[in-house]
Amino acid sequence: MSKKFILIILLLGLVLSIPFWSRQASSPMGSYPWQIEVHEDGLSTVFGFTLGRTTLAEVRRELGEGLKLALLSTDKGDDSVEMYYSHFTAGRISGRLVIVAELAADVISAMRQRAIRSGGAHTFRMHSDDLPVAMQAPIKTLTFIPLVDLDEDIIIQRFGQAHEIISRNDKLSHYLYPQQGLDLILDKEGKEVMQYIAPRDFAKLRAPLETIPDKQ
Repeated sequence: MSKKFILIILLLGLVLSIPFWSRQASSPMGSYPWQIEVHEDGLSTVFGFTLGRTTLAEVRRELGEGLKLALLSTDKGDDSVEMYYSHFTAGRISGRLVIVAELAADVISAMRQRAIRSGGAHTFRMHSDDLPVAMQAPIKTLTFIPLVDLDEDIIIQRFGQAHEIISRNDKLSHYLYPQQGLDLILDKEGKEVMQYIAPRDFAKLRAPLETIPDKQ
Protein backbone atom coordinates (compact mmCIF):
# COMPACT_ATOMS: atom_id res chain seq x y z
CA MET A 1 0.00 0.00 0.00
CA SER A 2 1.48 3.38 -1.01
CA LYS A 3 2.38 6.08 1.52
CA LYS A 4 -0.01 8.51 -0.18
CA PHE A 5 -2.97 6.13 0.13
CA ILE A 6 -2.16 5.43 3.79
CA LEU A 7 -2.09 9.18 4.42
CA ILE A 8 -5.44 9.70 2.67
CA ILE A 9 -7.06 6.96 4.78
CA LEU A 10 -5.55 8.51 7.90
CA LEU A 11 -6.91 11.92 6.92
CA LEU A 12 -10.35 10.51 6.23
CA GLY A 13 -10.48 8.81 9.61
CA LEU A 14 -9.31 11.95 11.36
CA VAL A 15 -11.76 14.22 9.58
CA LEU A 16 -14.67 11.91 10.34
CA SER A 17 -13.70 12.04 14.02
CA ILE A 18 -13.73 15.86 14.20
CA PRO A 19 -16.75 17.24 16.11
CA PHE A 20 -19.36 19.04 14.01
CA TRP A 21 -19.43 22.83 14.13
CA SER A 22 -22.57 24.92 14.05
CA ARG A 23 -21.39 27.06 11.14
CA GLN A 24 -21.60 25.65 7.63
CA ALA A 25 -18.66 26.74 5.45
CA SER A 26 -19.41 27.17 1.76
CA SER A 27 -17.18 27.55 -1.26
CA PRO A 28 -16.93 31.13 -2.57
CA MET A 29 -19.30 31.82 -5.45
CA GLY A 30 -20.91 28.41 -4.83
CA SER A 31 -18.42 26.59 -7.06
CA TYR A 32 -18.79 22.83 -7.56
CA PRO A 33 -16.01 20.21 -7.33
CA TRP A 34 -15.76 19.88 -11.13
CA GLN A 35 -15.41 23.63 -11.68
CA ILE A 36 -11.62 23.86 -11.86
CA GLU A 37 -9.97 26.92 -13.37
CA VAL A 38 -6.50 26.22 -14.76
CA HIS A 39 -4.07 29.13 -15.09
CA GLU A 40 -1.24 29.69 -17.57
CA ASP A 41 1.35 29.48 -14.79
CA GLY A 42 0.34 25.89 -13.99
CA LEU A 43 -1.70 26.77 -10.91
CA SER A 44 -5.42 26.10 -10.54
CA THR A 45 -8.36 27.54 -8.65
CA VAL A 46 -10.85 25.25 -6.90
CA PHE A 47 -13.71 26.40 -4.64
CA GLY A 48 -12.44 29.95 -5.14
CA PHE A 49 -8.95 29.16 -3.77
CA THR A 50 -5.78 29.06 -5.89
CA LEU A 51 -3.50 26.17 -5.02
CA GLY A 52 0.06 27.34 -4.56
CA ARG A 53 -1.04 30.95 -3.92
CA THR A 54 -3.99 31.28 -1.52
CA THR A 55 -2.83 31.07 2.11
CA LEU A 56 -4.47 29.23 4.98
CA ALA A 57 -5.21 32.61 6.57
CA GLU A 58 -7.10 33.69 3.45
CA VAL A 59 -9.11 30.46 3.49
CA ARG A 60 -10.02 31.06 7.11
CA ARG A 61 -11.12 34.61 6.38
CA GLU A 62 -13.37 33.30 3.62
CA LEU A 63 -14.80 30.23 5.36
CA GLY A 64 -14.79 31.38 8.97
CA GLU A 65 -13.55 29.94 12.22
CA GLY A 66 -15.23 26.53 12.05
CA LEU A 67 -11.98 24.66 11.52
CA LYS A 68 -9.36 22.43 13.06
CA LEU A 69 -5.66 23.14 12.53
CA ALA A 70 -3.20 20.38 13.34
CA LEU A 71 0.13 18.82 12.52
CA LEU A 72 -0.15 15.22 11.33
CA SER A 73 2.68 12.74 11.58
CA THR A 74 2.80 9.22 10.14
CA ASP A 75 5.08 6.31 10.96
CA LYS A 76 6.72 6.89 7.57
CA GLY A 77 7.67 10.45 8.49
CA ASP A 78 5.17 12.10 6.12
CA ASP A 79 4.49 15.08 8.40
CA SER A 80 2.13 17.83 7.28
CA VAL A 81 0.29 20.88 8.58
CA GLU A 82 -3.40 20.66 7.76
CA MET A 83 -6.65 22.52 8.28
CA TYR A 84 -10.03 20.74 8.42
CA TYR A 85 -13.62 21.78 7.90
CA SER A 86 -16.03 19.04 8.96
CA HIS A 87 -18.97 20.92 7.37
CA PHE A 88 -18.26 22.32 3.91
CA THR A 89 -20.55 22.89 0.95
CA ALA A 90 -19.28 22.98 -2.64
CA GLY A 91 -22.16 24.32 -4.69
CA ARG A 92 -24.96 22.19 -3.26
CA ILE A 93 -22.73 19.24 -2.36
CA SER A 94 -21.95 18.82 1.32
CA GLY A 95 -18.81 17.16 2.55
CA ARG A 96 -15.57 17.59 4.44
CA LEU A 97 -12.58 19.65 3.37
CA VAL A 98 -8.91 18.99 4.14
CA ILE A 99 -6.37 21.70 3.32
CA VAL A 100 -2.64 20.90 3.36
CA ALA A 101 -0.13 23.73 3.76
CA GLU A 102 2.90 24.14 1.51
CA LEU A 103 5.78 24.17 3.99
CA ALA A 104 9.39 23.01 3.73
CA ALA A 105 10.18 19.70 5.41
CA ASP A 106 12.67 21.29 7.82
CA VAL A 107 10.08 23.88 8.89
CA ILE A 108 7.50 21.17 9.60
CA SER A 109 10.12 19.13 11.44
CA ALA A 110 10.89 22.07 13.73
CA MET A 111 7.17 22.59 14.32
CA ARG A 112 6.83 18.92 15.17
CA GLN A 113 9.46 19.23 17.90
CA ARG A 114 7.45 22.00 19.56
CA ALA A 115 4.01 20.47 19.03
CA ILE A 116 1.97 18.67 21.67
CA ARG A 117 0.28 15.33 21.01
CA SER A 118 -3.47 15.82 20.77
CA GLY A 119 -6.40 13.65 19.71
CA GLY A 120 -4.49 10.53 18.74
CA ALA A 121 -1.10 9.02 18.11
CA HIS A 122 -0.58 10.92 14.85
CA THR A 123 -2.19 14.26 15.66
CA PHE A 124 -0.40 17.19 17.29
CA ARG A 125 -1.48 20.63 18.44
CA MET A 126 0.92 23.23 17.14
CA HIS A 127 2.80 25.63 19.38
CA SER A 128 1.31 29.12 19.37
CA ASP A 129 4.59 30.56 18.05
CA ASP A 130 4.21 28.45 14.90
CA LEU A 131 0.64 29.42 14.08
CA PRO A 132 1.48 32.65 12.19
CA VAL A 133 3.94 30.76 9.97
CA ALA A 134 1.42 28.02 9.24
CA MET A 135 -1.40 30.42 8.45
CA GLN A 136 0.72 32.38 5.97
CA ALA A 137 1.66 29.21 4.06
CA PRO A 138 -0.01 28.70 0.67
CA ILE A 139 -2.24 25.73 -0.09
CA LYS A 140 -0.40 22.64 -1.29
CA THR A 141 -3.41 20.36 -1.78
CA LEU A 142 -7.16 20.40 -1.21
CA THR A 143 -9.05 17.21 -0.43
CA PHE A 144 -12.84 17.16 -0.62
CA ILE A 145 -14.77 14.18 0.75
CA PRO A 146 -18.41 14.46 -0.40
CA LEU A 147 -21.17 12.95 1.68
CA VAL A 148 -23.05 11.87 -1.44
CA ASP A 149 -21.91 8.65 -3.12
CA LEU A 150 -20.59 8.82 -6.67
CA ASP A 151 -20.37 6.22 -9.41
CA GLU A 152 -18.47 6.05 -12.69
CA ASP A 153 -21.36 7.49 -14.72
CA ILE A 154 -21.61 10.55 -12.49
CA ILE A 155 -17.84 11.04 -12.54
CA ILE A 156 -17.69 10.99 -16.34
CA GLN A 157 -20.76 13.20 -16.65
CA ARG A 158 -19.39 15.88 -14.32
CA PHE A 159 -15.61 15.63 -14.70
CA GLY A 160 -15.31 14.14 -18.19
CA GLN A 161 -13.29 11.13 -19.27
CA ALA A 162 -10.27 10.56 -17.08
CA HIS A 163 -6.85 10.74 -18.68
CA GLU A 164 -5.95 7.56 -16.80
CA ILE A 165 -7.65 5.13 -14.44
CA ILE A 166 -5.59 3.14 -11.96
CA SER A 167 -7.41 0.43 -10.03
CA ARG A 168 -6.10 -0.91 -6.75
CA ASN A 169 -8.67 -3.69 -6.72
CA ASP A 170 -12.28 -4.26 -7.75
CA LYS A 171 -13.49 -1.69 -5.22
CA LEU A 172 -11.01 1.20 -5.36
CA SER A 173 -9.96 3.18 -8.46
CA HIS A 174 -8.08 6.43 -9.08
CA TYR A 175 -9.50 8.61 -11.85
CA LEU A 176 -6.64 10.90 -12.86
CA TYR A 177 -7.05 14.32 -14.49
CA PRO A 178 -3.50 15.74 -14.75
CA GLN A 179 -4.50 18.81 -16.76
CA GLN A 180 -6.87 19.82 -13.95
CA GLY A 181 -4.65 18.58 -11.12
CA LEU A 182 -7.22 16.10 -9.78
CA ASP A 183 -7.02 12.57 -8.43
CA LEU A 184 -10.59 11.36 -7.86
CA ILE A 185 -10.71 8.15 -5.85
CA LEU A 186 -13.84 6.07 -6.45
CA ASP A 187 -14.56 3.75 -3.53
CA LYS A 188 -17.44 1.35 -4.12
CA GLU A 189 -17.66 0.52 -0.42
CA GLY A 190 -16.81 3.87 1.15
CA LYS A 191 -16.60 7.59 0.59
CA GLU A 192 -15.12 9.07 -2.55
CA VAL A 193 -12.09 11.35 -2.19
CA MET A 194 -11.20 14.24 -4.51
CA GLN A 195 -7.64 15.41 -4.12
CA TYR A 196 -6.59 18.60 -5.92
CA ILE A 197 -3.09 19.92 -6.57
CA ALA A 198 -1.73 22.56 -8.94
CA PRO A 199 -1.51 20.88 -12.39
CA ARG A 200 2.18 21.72 -12.65
CA ASP A 201 2.75 19.58 -9.53
CA PHE A 202 0.49 16.67 -10.54
CA ALA A 203 3.44 14.26 -10.71
CA LYS A 204 3.56 14.43 -6.91
CA LEU A 205 0.10 12.82 -6.80
CA ARG A 206 0.81 10.37 -9.61
CA ALA A 207 4.18 9.09 -8.36
CA PRO A 208 2.86 7.09 -5.34
CA LEU A 209 0.54 5.21 -7.69
CA GLU A 210 3.36 3.80 -9.82
CA THR A 211 3.33 0.52 -7.89
CA ILE A 212 -0.39 -0.03 -8.49
CA PRO A 213 -1.15 -2.21 -11.56
CA ASP A 214 -3.04 -0.29 -14.24
CA LYS A 215 -6.37 -2.06 -14.92
CA GLN A 216 -7.83 0.52 -17.28
